[in-house]
Amino acid sequence: MAALDGKTTTGIDYRPCMVHVPAKVKHKRNTSTNPGEYIIESPEREIKSLFHCWHPVTGNAIVEYEAGTIHEVEPTQIRFVDNAMS
Repeated sequence: MAALDGKTTTGIDYRPCMVHVPAKVKHKRNTSTNPGEYIIESPEREIKSLFHCWHPVTGNAIVEYEAGTIHEVEPTQIRFVDNAMS
């Protein structure tokens, strides 16, 4: 929330974490020369994040990625750390 002096302050300390994002794989059509060929669209990676809360209906986590975007991820994708942003 913004204060009268123009500084932004938050009343909640968010917990730093790393979110595991699995690789996206696209399967191509089976051919006689390359049966089951596939293409990796994006590699597996971990993203620095801040944990906000648990979703009350799905049980998934609401996290904020380092870029400032908010995402809902499964609990198994989260690894809590002491200093994710440093």
